Amino acid sequence: MPLNTSLPIIDFVILDLHDPNLLGVVDKSYYPSGFTVSTPTVEITPPSFPKATLTYTIKTLNTYNSNDLKLTCVDNESQLGNLPDGMYTIKMSISPEYSYNRTKSFLRTTNIRRKYGIAVMKTDITCCSDDIKKQHMVYLDEINYYIECAIAAGNDCSGTVAMTLYQEASRMLDAFINNKPDYFLNPSYFLLGI
Repeated sequence: MPLNTSLPIIDFVILDLHDPNLLGVVDKSYYPSGFTVSTPTVEITPPSFPKATLTYTIKTLNTYNSNDLKLTCVDNESQLGNLPDGMYTIKMSISPEYSYNRTKSFLRTTNIRRKYGIAVMKTDITCCSDDIKKQHMVYLDEINYYIECAIAAGNDCSGTVAMTLYQEASRMLDAFINNKPDYFLNPSYFLLGI
């Protein structure tokens, strides 16, 4: 069936801004020439918090912080809270909303990626023992694999699996950062049944 170019097609991309305080959403919708966009609205539901209904600017990057999402209420932007990692649902629409909308879910991993960076920086690549360096690289690769699998599950709308993998990666990172290598000899991921 050919695409009807006389009607808008709502679409957007979620960007990783590498900033724990911000969420980036780019409107990449198609708006026909001469079409008047009315009431551009975005609904963002962070993990374990109620939905925040906001406006967005069409055809551009829109950024949202913890005040926008009603997670904090501070005047000084330096006091904004980190947005939580986890499964988010975002719905963009224009009027009439029942005709022109799009909803996507995704797993935000900004905070665990920062924690992963701390673990990488903790690794002494100048260590004189090649065995220890290799072991650390294997641990970090495995942790990164769990994070990537969690993202894939989140992109596939498998929120429960995504969060199980995310939490395991977080536990593994905590063990690595806190010098508890025994954790890797007996990881709980064998019990996940995934």
